[in-house]
Amino acid sequence: MKYLLLSMCLLMTYASAKTFPTAYIELPTAYGSRKVASGLIVVQKGAKKVFSQLFGYADYLEQIPFTPTTQIYIGSLKKQFVAAAVLKLTAEGKVNLHAPINTYLKFNTALTAKDPSWVNNTTLHHLLTHASEVSRQPKDSPLLGVSLSSLDRIYISSKSPATPLVYSYNSVAFSLLELVIESVSGQSSSEYITQHFIRPLGMEHTTFHGPDIPHNIRQNLGNKLCYPYHFLSKSNHVISSYHPLKARTFGVTDMISTADDLCKWNTALHSGKAFNTSPKIANRLLQLMRGLYTVDEEGDSYYGYGIKTYKRDSKTIYWHEGLVTGASVYLEYDPTTDAHLIIFSNNTGLTFNSKTGTHILKMLNDVF
Repeated sequence: MKYLLLSMCLLMTYASAKTFPTAYIELPTAYGSRKVASGLIVVQKGAKKVFSQLFGYADYLEQIPFTPTTQIYIGSLKKQFVAAAVLKLTAEGKVNLHAPINTYLKFNTALTAKDPSWVNNTTLHHLLTHASEVSRQPKDSPLLGVSLSSLDRIYISSKSPATPLVYSYNSVAFSLLELVIESVSGQSSSEYITQHFIRPLGMEHTTFHGPDIPHNIRQNLGNKLCYPYHFLSKSNHVISSYHPLKARTFGVTDMISTADDLCKWNTALHSGKAFNTSPKIANRLLQLMRGLYTVDEEGDSYYGYGIKTYKRDSKTIYWHEGLVTGASVYLEYDPTTDAHLIIFSNNTGLTFNSKTGTHILKMLNDVF
């Protein structure tokens, strides 16, 4: 019965060289019900995988299917790792969540800034909860006139937090937090996250890779990275949205992972073991991450530190999504059943959220 939910509509039309007929499933997303042509859905309860649906292709040209070890850019899901790193440094007494940002970063105050006082008024807590007013001038902005660093472009553009605080999802805030990690630890954020989380947790297929020629990235990762596609919903075809030999921003953020590795992360994070400290301190850090600080843009989830909290049938669900070019990722955890849900797709333009998770788990409730 549960497999009927994910049965696919088979198509007969013929496609040109870079356009492919495909099957699809329908899932609710942040923008209504959408057809999803390729990806995976995994439900794990404790250490046991109780449901796994793989559909479509990680690479249509080579007819490479999705597998539990298919790698994908996880986008904003990286924020969980950044937040966990900041909290680990907090537990070690190296950072204070309520200290202003200029405690840890040196800004060029000789530059003309929109609001120079923001560096005194913006704390790590503001950044972590999307309650800051930081922004960044584009590198090619005609307003700059000179070549400025990323930190300089943030300094001149940002403002102090609003009163009362206002939630506004902000990836620039987390790029500042990564610079804080670098400043305090002496390592890049990717090195710190790898040393303290990825390697100890045995996340063997999780890595970092910035923009490059897609073919080169695939080769470096053992040909397991999925390629992005546009789904032409009216004709039920996918069309390639990349050129394998042309350099481009192949994923806006740089963290790559798999469904199996994200299950390891989810398990370690929500048990507190990811922090590798005493149970008392680990529990405190986890509760900080799960805090109910601000309400997200949809108004149905509280934002903590890299974790969104949602009420589903009186049960508390923890989740976060990730979205970059050609990659949409969703990760949730239900502590009452110790259940993990992971969704991947390489169809460009999808945004999975708690509604997606609710739909899938309601249809699969016989598993639990």
